[in-house]
Amino acid sequence: MSDLNVYQPVWKKFLPVIAIKIKSAVKKGEKQQVAMDRLDFEKASTSKNRKYQFDLELNEGRTLKSKQTSAIAHDFARALNDYEVTKEIIRTRNFKFNLDSKFILNIYLNVPETVAPAAESPVAESPVAE
Repeated sequence: MSDLNVYQPVWKKFLPVIAIKIKSAVKKGEKQQVAMDRLDFEKASTSKNRKYQFDLELNEGRTLKSKQTSAIAHDFARALNDYEVTKEIIRTRNFKFNLDSKFILNIYLNVPETVAPAAESPVAESPVAE
């Protein structure tokens, strides 16, 4: 059996909570966390001793570095894009997601860094040719 869509039932179970946390990440600009259940992943998986940890970056709903992204992360991205509540939020922003070894899903909103005004930086004077 292919790993594609194997974890969809797990993600669908947690999507309402994940959606709330994504909204909080946008509103507060802070990392959000969701505690996941290891048994749900193990029940969905077809193989033993699988690593479930992943790092995923979504830019406007699209997976970045998709060749290095695991099946579980692709399923998560697909679930977010299929769920009406999260679909519009993730398609207008850049997010990073991380599922760690303790089955904590970390949600980060990537905010573009603003460039500081150059008015306060010292400017070297160039010699004037006369």
